[in-house]
Amino acid sequence: MLSVDPDSRKISLSINPKVEPEKILLPGVGEVLEGKVEKIMPFGIFVKLKSGLTGLVPNSEMATAQGSDHKKMFPEGTDMRVAVIEVDTASNKVKLSRKAAMDMAVKQEYEEYLTESRQADGSSGGFGTLGDLLKAKMERKQNNSA
Repeated sequence: MLSVDPDSRKISLSINPKVEPEKILLPGVGEVLEGKVEKIMPFGIFVKLKSGLTGLVPNSEMATAQGSDHKKMFPEGTDMRVAVIEVDTASNKVKLSRKAAMDMAVKQEYEEYLTESRQADGSSGGFGTLGDLLKAKMERKQNNSA
């Protein structure tokens, strides 16, 4: 039943229930997501994300040489790690970047390396001077022989 009008003695009915459109949850800019190549076009690659949403990776954001054959490099169904670089909430469109996801992964690995190297030598970073390295090696050698 949709509505009742007691004054005019009318009832509005519908065979199909009124369904609210499903709300689409869009990812935030900067998020790194996993997806599968869905379709390859001359201007870029459509990637279906695990959330069910499909986004576009333009050729300029693929991190491949200009003129690369993306159909051969990334056949449909290929897993791809991408970063969200733009979200259009009005049209529910998402622009993705393979290049940005790769850059973020390299930056994260570098930061992990710095953290591990600081913890290993107890210093605030860097490699130290040759004299510092020799002194540390000599102290270890003396401690082991004593």
